[in-house]
Amino acid sequence: FNLGEAIRIFLKWKKHIVIVCVLAVVTSAIVTKFFMPDYYWSASTFYTANQGISDRTIMFNTEKAADVNYYGDKEDINRALTISNSGPVIGYAIEKFNLVTRYEIDTNKKGWRSKLRKNFLENYRAVKTENNAIEVSVLDVDPKVAADMANDIVAKIDEINRKHVNENKERQLTLFSEQIVQQQQQLQHYGDTLATLGQRFNIKVTSSGAEGKNLVQGADLKIVEIYKALLSEQENLMKEMNKRISIKDQLEIATKNNA
Repeated sequence: FNLGEAIRIFLKWKKHIVIVCVLAVVTSAIVTKFFMPDYYWSASTFYTANQGISDRTIMFNTEKAADVNYYGDKEDINRALTISNSGPVIGYAIEKFNLVTRYEIDTNKKGWRSKLRKNFLENYRAVKTENNAIEVSVLDVDPKVAADMANDIVAKIDEINRKHVNENKERQLTLFSEQIVQQQQQLQHYGDTLATLGQRFNIKVTSSGAEGKNLVQGADLKIVEIYKALLSEQENLMKEMNKRISIKDQLEIATKNNA
């Protein structure tokens, strides 16, 4: 058997081959036209936002804010794309649009969940475009359902994406809040100690000069030095706590803006 033999057989049966091919094409066209349902394609394209734009270091620094790009970078795009094809998004679409019924999946059969997921993924796509956007597209026999599904999936992607970003900020808020409470307790302890020393040893504190420095006076020089040291630690702790309160307030604003 060689190429010449194959050509000879083809020429001998070419009419039959042509007839079979034509019948196959015609049959396929008829089945597609009259028996296969029409599918409608709907797509929603979006650009990811730069999640760092709502960071407190950007929001409260005018110089840095001027250089920040509103749209997300490669990391933002990859994160959103991963979420687009993740289990929570797929599960949300399956449940929200009741795809078990829509795809006529028999839940009594083994592996029906895998079949359901496979059917959905055959009609769903989330990819990065050449212009660095993300395109979410859906196929369905109902054009309105296809459009609703694409738009709802995009909204869900955005919700999950923001939630992940805010979780880190919320952890920071919790940490700063705990530290502030601890510092308030320490300040209360310093205040009680200084009040006790002042009353017991008749220590007087006055503000002197334009700089407002504290002048500590008392009969016992050793106690006066201890009082000065405690007073200095109290002042430093107060400054540190005020900085933490300022950062905490900035984090709260940044979290709300990214909610």
